[in-house]
Amino acid sequence: MKAALRMVKVDDQTSKSMEDEKNVLNTKVGNFLEAIRQGKDVNILAVITAKENNENATDLVNALKNLIKKNPQLPML
Repeated sequence: MKAALRMVKVDDQTSKSMEDEKNVLNTKVGNFLEAIRQGKDVNILAVITAKENNENATDLVNALKNLIKKNPQLPML
C-alpha cells in the first residue's frame, strides 16, 4: 500500500497543477488508497478492485486508475 501511495503522490496540489488530468487522477487514486489504508468507509467497487490487485503496487494503481477513468464521478462511499 505504501508503494502504491508513493506512485500516485502529487507534490503540488495548487489549482494550476490540478489542471493536469494526470495529477487529478493520481490524487483521486491516492485518496482511495489512503481511505482504504485507514480502514475508512470506501466505495465497494474501489475496495474490490484493491483486494483483487493488492499483490503488486503497479497493478493496484493501474486498476484503480482504470476504475476511475471508467467512472469519473465515482464517490468515495
